[in-house]
Amino acid sequence: MRKTIICLLMLMNFSGIFAQVPGYISYQAVVRETSGKLVENKPVGIQISILQGGETGTVVYCETHAVTTNVNGVMTLLIGNGTVKQGTFASIDWATGIYFVKTEIDPAGGTSYSIIGTTQLLSVPYALYAKTSGSSIPGPQGPTGAIGPQGPSGSQGLQGPQGPAGASGPAGAIGATGLQGVPGPQGATGAIGPQGPTGPQGPQGPAGATGATGTQGPAGPQGATGATGPQGPAGLQGATGPQGPAGPQGATGATGPQGDSGLSTYQIWLNNGNSGSEVDFLAQYQSVKPDWDAAVGSAAEILNKPTLFTGNYYDLSDRPRGETTGDILYWDADSSEEGVWVSLPKGNFGSILSINSEGKPEWVNIVQLYSYVADVKYDTIYASAGSHGKISPAGKIMVARGGISQYTITPAAGYGIDSLYIDSIATDISGIDRTVPYSYTFDDIDTTRYIHAVFAQKEVTFNISYDGLSADEVSVFVGDTKIGNGSSHSFAVGGSISFSIEVASRTGLIVKYGTEDITKELIRNGYSHTINNVLENGTVTIDFIKNANTYAVGDLYPNASNPEGVVALVESGGTKGIILNLQETEAVWTTTSELALINANDEWNGANNTTVVAGNIDNYPAFKVARAYGAGWYLPASKELSTIVKNYQKIAPALSTAGGAPLYDIYWSSTEYDSDYVWGIYVGEEALDYFYKQGSYKVRAIKVFEE
Repeated sequence: MRKTIICLLMLMNFSGIFAQVPGYISYQAVVRETSGKLVENKPVGIQISILQGGETGTVVYCETHAVTTNVNGVMTLLIGNGTVKQGTFASIDWATGIYFVKTEIDPAGGTSYSIIGTTQLLSVPYALYAKTSGSSIPGPQGPTGAIGPQGPSGSQGLQGPQGPAGASGPAGAIGATGLQGVPGPQGATGAIGPQGPTGPQGPQGPAGATGATGTQGPAGPQGATGATGPQGPAGLQGATGPQGPAGPQGATGATGPQGDSGLSTYQIWLNNGNSGSEVDFLAQYQSVKPDWDAAVGSAAEILNKPTLFTGNYYDLSDRPRGETTGDILYWDADSSEEGVWVSLPKGNFGSILSINSEGKPEWVNIVQLYSYVADVKYDTIYASAGSHGKISPAGKIMVARGGISQYTITPAAGYGIDSLYIDSIATDISGIDRTVPYSYTFDDIDTTRYIHAVFAQKEVTFNISYDGLSADEVSVFVGDTKIGNGSSHSFAVGGSISFSIEVASRTGLIVKYGTEDITKELIRNGYSHTINNVLENGTVTIDFIKNANTYAVGDLYPNASNPEGVVALVESGGTKGIILNLQETEAVWTTTSELALINANDEWNGANNTTVVAGNIDNYPAFKVARAYGAGWYLPASKELSTIVKNYQKIAPALSTAGGAPLYDIYWSSTEYDSDYVWGIYVGEEALDYFYKQGSYKVRAIKVFEE
């Protein structure tokens, strides 16, 4: 069921409404569905109640309205100008007690209202109060009365919300030089200096031990056949010799299989003690085999099959029938205790019938047409594979010249195809998935060919260091397994390895794969990373760093006692990144009447997009309210916003600790989608989407920090 929410924009616009003191309060609200979509140009039913004394206080006035939202989902009404259900608006004594406005809505436009919210009127409607207070003509000022005695101190009121930061005051005069402070902690090790000049060459060391013998290379091509020597002259025919004596009689041969009895199935049925006509026989057969339909099956075939019937009706139908000419029937004694007949459909043209490793016949889908015609030529293909995999077919294969021959290379579990040699030359397999079977085909064969496959694993080693913290404060996982320094992991060449990191507060991080720094990519992905298509042994280096200048995602910046925001993204080393403001507001992206692209297209730096609108920022409220938080604050770019949401589980606890607003609902980015729409994100779905530029959504500013 679709639900509708109402975002209240309560505007107490007394100055225009009460110029003639008719007694109305202007009220506006934005109506949208729970998905964030605006309810545009639709009638809604509204019930407004004025409560005295509290959120559940006495109803002193109640009225209803039937209004229609505009294209921006905004509905407007005047409290005091609706259909009255209870009380008189003009008779409300605003000077007595506190008052609340309760809003109820029927998004279908009827009167089935549901409560949306109750809001206190924090300021007295002065025009209404003045209306009931008597003459508004001021009299002459009276003399100043004597100062009365000081009253007792009242109880301390509730702490009000923190106001916006004031503008920075002018710099004060430079004070006197203070006492020398205590020495600070030792700074980080400086960069490695340039390499010194090469020293003189030392004496040659002793010869190292002989390395292990490498894997045997593929077989070399077969040498050419030597020329046939000349045929010698025919010898003279010898004289016919005398006939030899008769040899002894040979042993009696084995008894052959019993021949066909020549009897029909019906006759065999009678000979087994049955009686009746052929119709009786078929009826009894069908009672045992109810799936046989005499109208469809061939009664003559059942009646006249010789040798197939031994009194057991199942002998007549248990053998499968072929579908086309060329199908083969063979006996499989391994499929059950009693064995079973199996039908093998005929193969494709050019296929050959072979016996597989299980002793069963199968068609081999290779064009290998053998002929005994004297002028047909054949070529040979030698197929082989190294350990931890196989090639099929393997060995020496004869192929008719001009034909084709296909080979399947299959790695064993945990291994991949490292290389493939064709005629002793490595062929390019960079575009294949090396961890699954791969097929290679020789076409138009006209000479001897060779194919050889090599399989391998690759290894990634993790080197982990800890600067300023212990190994117990952080964790590295490969899959679900926690690992330590020096841990190595083997997997199929061409495969992938995934790892994730958990860091402590105020912990910086530097992560490299080989020489490539992947820290920012890892943190943007929620402190996890996958290395794909690994073709060589590699090393992941992880350096944890903790000192006064390092931060991790989720830390309060600059400290927990006086936070300016929450760290939402850090770069390599942890001393630079982005902080998320503790507060938020709501605004439209632009108020321009004609929408167009303005080239706010940076995906990773919202400050650059802010520069685009800087000269006309009054027409871009979302940018303006973000910048109003002070110097350096700006509306995030699309991928900055996406990264914040991806790391929100680490950010949320710090927001709660500092009393910041949680992330919920739809938020603007500063990056355009097209002339009419802008990238934004609905936090509940954690995916970027595009939203109409003149819609009203939340603004959460960010700022770069650097220690």
